[in-house]
Amino acid sequence: MKRTNLIIALIAAITLLGAIWIFAKADPCVDGNPIVSIGSSAQCGSAGPAGPPTMGTPNSRSLSLATAYQATDPTKLSVFTITITSTANFSLSGGTTNTAKIVVGPTNAVASGTGTTFGNYANSIAGTIAVGLNMNSAQTFSYTVFVPPGYYIAILQTSGTVSISSAFDQSVA
Repeated sequence: MKRTNLIIALIAAITLLGAIWIFAKADPCVDGNPIVSIGSSAQCGSAGPAGPPTMGTPNSRSLSLATAYQATDPTKLSVFTITITSTANFSLSGGTTNTAKIVVGPTNAVASGTGTTFGNYANSIAGTIAVGLNMNSAQTFSYTVFVPPGYYIAILQTSGTVSISSAFDQSVA
């Protein structure tokens, strides 16, 4: 019984190694065209496939709420990293809720919410109390959002008070 299990395991290992060798030797092209294309620089034949995309230098951005922005280089795919901060308060008068969303779209109408929402921020302390108590909840969250070439991005405050504590964009080449 043990010998049979050992033989089966050995056959499985040899089969797996053979598949890896075949895959490693396989041409990543079919009829001279790349199977997977990254950008417009995919190559076949002796040059081989294109390598991974490269990231540009991070650009610090000063963003305001409810304003449409394009990437520093709007002709390329870009990655935005945005950090949103707020402080929710809970006291005798009740709690507060702070919310925001990140919207991406093909026009500057993202500043009014037209587009696709890629991030929802919320910081809330709800309820009521009968004694003199005051609590605060500070919350910071970072979002990473890909923005296609020529598209816009906006951060919209949907309730309470939020702020953008930092923002960067990087092109993807």
